[in-house]
Amino acid sequence: MSFLKFLSNAGEIFKGGEASILFFPFILSMSVLLIAYRLKFFRFPYIKPPFKLSFGYPVLLFLIYLGTSFVILPLIFFLLSFFITGQIKGYTSFSAEMIYWLNLLGILIVFGLLVGFCFTIRRDVRLHIFWGRIKKRSFSVLIKSFLMGVLTLVICYPLMALVNEVAGLISLEIWGERGVSQVAVKSLDQAWEYPLLFIFLSLSVVVLVPIIEEVAFRGFLQTWIRRYFGRMGAIIFVAAIFALVHFSISQGRGNFELILSLFVLAFFLGFIYERETTLWAPIGLHVVFNAVTVSVLFLEHLSETVQGLSIH
Repeated sequence: MSFLKFLSNAGEIFKGGEASILFFPFILSMSVLLIAYRLKFFRFPYIKPPFKLSFGYPVLLFLIYLGTSFVILPLIFFLLSFFITGQIKGYTSFSAEMIYWLNLLGILIVFGLLVGFCFTIRRDVRLHIFWGRIKKRSFSVLIKSFLMGVLTLVICYPLMALVNEVAGLISLEIWGERGVSQVAVKSLDQAWEYPLLFIFLSLSVVVLVPIIEEVAFRGFLQTWIRRYFGRMGAIIFVAAIFALVHFSISQGRGNFELILSLFVLAFFLGFIYERETTLWAPIGLHVVFNAVTVSVLFLEHLSETVQGLSIH
């Protein structure tokens, strides 16, 4: 497909009924962004020269994450398969429930190693990552920053919906299909039939995963990149990396929609980190965003269960 033909086809997407689908999210997102702009939400505070973070910190942190994913967890799988079957086998030797429990174990291992890592590094580095240049560190400041992250979700969510809808219509026009669940959401969806597992996975997705990802991406990686590309450059660069990290072959063409939507979310995660200069703000945004996703999934399954009981 030539570029001109693509533009021609893309133009057809926004005619007729499709345009009406985009009208409400466009008006809502633009209105919310305009109000936020008028309230001076998009202003950065004045900050002295950036904190000089050694490149070794983000490298070690991502080595912990990669080591857990590609060394520790596979080793646990192999050892368990050997004790259960007497042979070294892969994922296929376990039930779906066992695989989900082991994935949960992986999240717990990464979180534990992350906590240990943060307490072994220099105190000034740790304080800067979590508190920025705020000198008065207290629980009330933490809550205020967390709530600012929650408020940011109200600002960015309509824009995410708009971007997702536009990407979905383009995907529908090019490939004839759209929409796919993220791998993590799909796993959580499939874990519904195991109540205890679903509860623990939900808690990990809402609480642990946001902390892990924000410490890694916004805390260490963005702080390091800021030295070389400035605040806005670091926000965009890390947002792109964050979105691409969530690419998965199993998501197929749905990666197009997911990556664009996650880029918008990651941009605001990076922005609110720079604006508030504390990690508690992006953690607040990330926690509430994941909580909304899990709540929608829970309500969908609950509705299906109630309908099933009413039929019987």
